[in-house]
Amino acid sequence: MENRTGRTVSGLGRALLFLVLLVALAALFVAGLFIWWLSVELPNGADRARKADTENNQRLIDAAPGKLRDAAADGVITAGEVVHALDPHWTAARTTQHLQISTYYRVDPSDPALDQCIQYTVSIPLNASSTIGRRDLQPDSPECKELSGHVPDTAPDTPAA
Repeated sequence: MENRTGRTVSGLGRALLFLVLLVALAALFVAGLFIWWLSVELPNGADRARKADTENNQRLIDAAPGKLRDAAADGVITAGEVVHALDPHWTAARTTQHLQISTYYRVDPSDPALDQCIQYTVSIPLNASSTIGRRDLQPDSPECKELSGHVPDTAPDTPAA
């Protein structure tokens, strides 16, 4: 096969030309993928992470009453059981009728409006049939603001209150 100048193009030359064109096409494809990722996926990544954190917190919140009931079955709820059932940010107070445990769930440190505060009330005597009540607290309430940075300094086997 001859080119325009009258020279013969060898099989090796054609293969080299094909290889160069293939590499250029692959580079264009990779560059296109990178531009798509920068314009579409990267901006949506923070929203997906925030949504996943919110869903995870909701699963924790939904599972908490059952975990607290299991913890109460032996007649005492320890600090370790509260951390396992809820979150490290909690406080507890005990009256003659119930144990009141408040907890703070942080979703996004840059957006405190997404944070959740929940107050659980466990009936006394503590046992497997204790009832668990739940009350949502306003994130800007004094109780909730106090909880946001509070991590009790108690041993895991210490009673919660």
